[in-house]
Amino acid sequence: MDHMLTIFTIPKPFTDPHIRLIQRNAIGSWRRLHPDIDIILMGDDAGVAEAAKEFRVRHIPGIAQNEFGTPLLNSAFTAASAAAIHEQIMYTNTDMLYVSNLIDSLRRLPEKEALTIGRRIDLDVATEIDFNESWDKALAQKARTDGMLHSWAGIDYFLFSRGMFTDLPPFAVGRVGWDNWTVAEARRTYRYTIDATACITAIHQNHAYSGNNAGASRKTNPEAALNNSFTKSPWLARTIQDANWRLTPEKLRRNPLCFIPPMKRQLGSMI
Repeated sequence: MDHMLTIFTIPKPFTDPHIRLIQRNAIGSWRRLHPDIDIILMGDDAGVAEAAKEFRVRHIPGIAQNEFGTPLLNSAFTAASAAAIHEQIMYTNTDMLYVSNLIDSLRRLPEKEALTIGRRIDLDVATEIDFNESWDKALAQKARTDGMLHSWAGIDYFLFSRGMFTDLPPFAVGRVGWDNWTVAEARRTYRYTIDATACITAIHQNHAYSGNNAGASRKTNPEAALNNSFTKSPWLARTIQDANWRLTPEKLRRNPLCFIPPMKRQLGSMI
């Protein structure tokens, strides 16, 4: 089996200094995971083509956009599936850092019919990462000591096999709702939906949000409303708790949390 990975992402413009810093950190961490890793930067925003050239990764321009100029995930997922070199594909946000246990975990995941997701660790990163010989161990340790585990609802990476999720609705990237819909679709369609939090160290570099995608308006702005319109009902949206399997250091195990209906789980959190 091909145990290597194609990673694709849709970067933000590289014009904001902090966004530029964390995106360069992220891509740098992916490049160092394995010599055979395949990385695709997608879209036409400022600096994307230049970053692809600098980091010697592939670039796919021409991703469809909505009326607000935001790239659409159905266009990106379809293009990535067609272009991927490897059978295993991962969509990730471009602010995410990964260490070597991502590659180690690939060998223990099902070959087909599986979506792997996991919780992220939020970490303040204000400087360029020094990618020395022990960078991944140092970064993982810093995340454990200084980072904070994010909620079950936010999902920043989706690992799956080529050919899956090529018929997504036209969700806007970086807007709410689409990640939770995708988990629900995986539960409905595929055999395995796997929570890999225990095995994959996924580190989110904290940053500010801009415009109407900041604060409370993130859930109410027109693009959020459009994304949510594709989910039909908020009770159909799923979180990482709804994964029916968990990847542990020993093996795949059933996840008992997935048997609690989302509505009861949500009501229980309000008591």
